Amino acid sequence: MRRVTPFLSVVALVILPSLLGAQDPGNFATSLHGTRQGKFTWYGSVNGGMELLTGIPMSQLGCHRCHPGTYANGSAVDPATYQPGC
Repeated sequence: MRRVTPFLSVVALVILPSLLGAQDPGNFATSLHGTRQGKFTWYGSVNGGMELLTGIPMSQLGCHRCHPGTYANGSAVDPATYQPGC
């Protein structure tokens, strides 16, 4: 029993947060991921992001012009109909 208790504790610590913190698929369309605004939100100086260190606005970074505009195959991303494809 001594070996089972720590194992179950570790399993609970790993699994429970993922179950409790999972995003409701019904909220995806309005989420930062679904609206593709996550990088702007978390990078921006207003939110204490990396822009405070770099002094470069997100709109001037190369990743802004590349990643949200196209999929890896080069086809355009339409934010209105975007569905994650991972």
